Amino acid sequence: MAPSSWSTASFTSGVSVALDVSTVVASISLYRGASQSHFYLWLALAAFVHIVDQLGNDLSVVWNNGFDDENKPIPNIGLNVLGIIAAMCGGVGFVTLNMSRFYSIGITRMPAMTRVLAVATAVSVLLCVANNVMYVAAFIAQAGNKDSGLAALIPKLDTVFTIWSIYDSLVNLSISMAFLSLLKNMSIASGATSLRKGFTDMLVRVQWVLVIEAGVMVLANLYDLFLPDLDSDMAAVYIAESLRLRMFVMFLLTLSRMLKKKIPPSNAASTTMNGNPNHRAGLVGGAFPLSTYVASKPMAQQHGQHHHSSSGPSHNQSSSGDYATPL
Repeated sequence: MAPSSWSTASFTSGVSVALDVSTVVASISLYRGASQSHFYLWLALAAFVHIVDQLGNDLSVVWNNGFDDENKPIPNIGLNVLGIIAAMCGGVGFVTLNMSRFYSIGITRMPAMTRVLAVATAVSVLLCVANNVMYVAAFIAQAGNKDSGLAALIPKLDTVFTIWSIYDSLVNLSISMAFLSLLKNMSIASGATSLRKGFTDMLVRVQWVLVIEAGVMVLANLYDLFLPDLDSDMAAVYIAESLRLRMFVMFLLTLSRMLKKKIPPSNAASTTMNGNPNHRAGLVGGAFPLSTYVASKPMAQQHGQHHHSSSGPSHNQSSSGDYATPL
């Protein structure tokens, strides 16, 4: 039996899928072991659809290389459309997920910045959807007549995708940086003086994670833009997208550690005795008093200690004793 030949496409696909599987497992573990926030499940779903996108692209390449135009049993339009839908869901899902997390607390504390980032997110979503709809139309036209005008647009759509991907990376970076800035300001405003030791160092570290995450995406897209012949299957972008998702999970883990504070055992015990059923062992005495979801009520309010109406945001909400994870 002849030895199998080296395949760069198979290797890069394996790296990308392995990173995505790692992200899915880590996200589900965070969901089950920390706050059970659905944010983690949506993040796992984003990684899963990226796997579908990657595999759909790989099968399409194999199909194209395995048959010439005259002998193809059926066109590979189905694989192309499947990959496009998965790519659109992943692209739209990630930036929307990132923005929704920031919007839930930013709209009342940084309204101007939040609205600017919301508009930037909307532009990213609309550009992604429009480009992918054009992709679907172009591939359908190509299946019927490879010389059609719509089919000729595919290279231009590839360029639009690259521009969108770079823009989307910068939008995500801006959202995450704004989120970090907001959390830092809220921690200072709440008067928390017993934050985890090394908080400043961890803040710098997590900012570098975000910069590297965005930088990898930008460099991968520029590589494909200026050297398309060296990466016709867009392997660099696929790996960069998988790495971005994995580094985002790393960002969330570091963020959770940053917001930990030391609480004397007596305080932790008294908190446990408050009778709040939502306080699991991982949160009591461990999470920074930060209410990040508008829908979540302060602990004191749940016990009838607050007499003001809960219809609007409380000015004391960030220091009300509501222990929550950063998501």
